[in-house]
Amino acid sequence: MGASGGPNIISDGLVFALDAADPQTSKAGCMGFTSAEQLMKNLATNSGKGDTITSTSDLRLGNLAFYTIYSQTYPEGDHNPGGASGTRDGITPGFNNVTSSELLDFSRDLNYAVWNNKTNGWVADSYFNGERKAGHCYDTYDGEPAQHAQFQSDYEAIVIAFPDATHIVCGSHAAENNDSDSDTLAILKDLGGPSSWPTDRAEYILIGKPGLGAGNAYVWQYQNDSSTRAHANVGLPILGGKNSGENYLDFDGTDDYLSIPQFDFTSTHSLEWWFNTDNLTEKYSGGYAGHMLAWGYAPSERIQLRTNGGIRIYIHDGSSGDNFDTSNFSVTAGNWTHIVVTFDWSSKRVNCYQNGVLKDTIDISSLGSWNYTGASNNYDYIDFGRNVSNNNIFYDGKLACIRIYDKILTDTQIKASFNTHKRRFGV
Repeated sequence: MGASGGPNIISDGLVFALDAADPQTSKAGCMGFTSAEQLMKNLATNSGKGDTITSTSDLRLGNLAFYTIYSQTYPEGDHNPGGASGTRDGITPGFNNVTSSELLDFSRDLNYAVWNNKTNGWVADSYFNGERKAGHCYDTYDGEPAQHAQFQSDYEAIVIAFPDATHIVCGSHAAENNDSDSDTLAILKDLGGPSSWPTDRAEYILIGKPGLGAGNAYVWQYQNDSSTRAHANVGLPILGGKNSGENYLDFDGTDDYLSIPQFDFTSTHSLEWWFNTDNLTEKYSGGYAGHMLAWGYAPSERIQLRTNGGIRIYIHDGSSGDNFDTSNFSVTAGNWTHIVVTFDWSSKRVNCYQNGVLKDTIDISSLGSWNYTGASNNYDYIDFGRNVSNNNIFYDGKLACIRIYDKILTDTQIKASFNTHKRRFGV
């Protein structure tokens, strides 16, 4: 699976967003988050589910290798979180792993590692020629022009040898010297570092790719663990990117899905994403080609793809449920489509838009009142790519630009959102 993202989004009423190249939203491919900040998150400020992601069991995205990264100030490497033995200045296999030995050890002040996405492994130490730590530490203390030059040379060689790679740069103890050379600073910004680079003795973790440009890093963690430490968890490989053609989540139709903890949102809401199905083969009797989104059980909502290219919306009000088929919405395999579904329980009306145009209006007056008050019946996840409650009915294809709003998007807003992203998907 790969994740990446796109440009501008509507922020009014937005409670969840997933699109890695947008700095306002989630960097799902990296899945970097700490106890203080999530990079995949519910944007709403509430106390319901979805506010905190604390382990890999809370969020599932593909078969990724997780690593724990710390960047620590003086004294170098003297950080022992939770009373753990050993130091935590470097990269350790696992999610929030503070007990195992580090895979890559860091020191002052510019530390560099690269993950080769093509082979799903770390670029060998022999490509790194820094002063310490098996070549991964470039000590630019007091300027050290020779170390800056060595970092730049190694970076250029690695970019040529491994064009499809993810670059990790960590600053610790005297990291203010990382930007004392204009060519080094240009590299850091090209990898996605902030356009206004910190001028103090910063501890940071920067994860990006060449060409992302300033402010578009997959991960930028700056003194987020404390005033002297930066911390991130990262799932590798990170696929796609702002300037990549792989700007989507890719589901294999067999066992791929994305789950997020369910959170409260209002009876008036809108769901939006782009999708491109690989096929319309029946996955379950009755003409089901796969579930793109499903949450809850009673009440619940499900957006289902039909073998005829149409959309079926299943809605349960908490007491009874019903299926509603679109009549004018139709897709073919291999083509990107923009979908928005708005739910207005006050008027008992559901609108379904395709590529910025209203295609179907569904009357749901057969259902009772919306009585959603939070997760129930153990179905406390919102699932993308399968049915959350039974049968699984896995979706085979791509999803991108996923948004959930606690309001009804207007026709003008929906059209504008479609126009913003249509070139990205060749529509």
